[in-house]
Amino acid sequence: MVEGKLQHLEEEIARANDNKRSRLRHLEILKTDDLPEEDYFKQHQADIPGTKLEQLKLEQQYTIEKIMILRLKGDIYRYLTDVTNGFYHKEVRELGLKAYQAASAECCRITPSHPLVMKVALSHSIYYYEVLNSLEFAMRILGEAVFEAKEEYQGWKRQASDDQIKDYLETLKVLEANIKKFKEMILEAQKEREQVRGE
Repeated sequence: MVEGKLQHLEEEIARANDNKRSRLRHLEILKTDDLPEEDYFKQHQADIPGTKLEQLKLEQQYTIEKIMILRLKGDIYRYLTDVTNGFYHKEVRELGLKAYQAASAECCRITPSHPLVMKVALSHSIYYYEVLNSLEFAMRILGEAVFEAKEEYQGWKRQASDDQIKDYLETLKVLEANIKKFKEMILEAQKEREQVRGE
């Protein structure tokens, strides 16, 4: 089902590319004034099949769907680490990490202020904390995600919907709360180590 959905999106992108060939013919049919072709294309962009804008929207939709699927795969493997052991436990640990790393790599194709990018960072950090027992690395992932999201927020906000902005703000709070929690845990662990050395 998941692979079928991705294949469908890929086919739509391919069709958008094929439609580019018919763009000039379509322009000749529609063109009834003396505007330069570039200006005419801008005015009638919504009416012409296979436009760059249409292709970009399809590509972004495909990227978002791919990120969601990769994040879901990582989450499933994270849950499986609780119910497996031995060789299978090691295998799902590696598969989960690869899924989150692949999702993070795809996130580079969209703005870091997108709520989905922030949620991938959250899931990735939880994986490092709960499965790989690396609290410092988990905190670093969240810290970088929050910094980059805030850096790009003003530019992204201008084209985002109200629901997306609300989702961004709520997700940002969750990330910052986890950073605070991880920081407190790191400090507590350092105090315990110092007490052991003192004894």
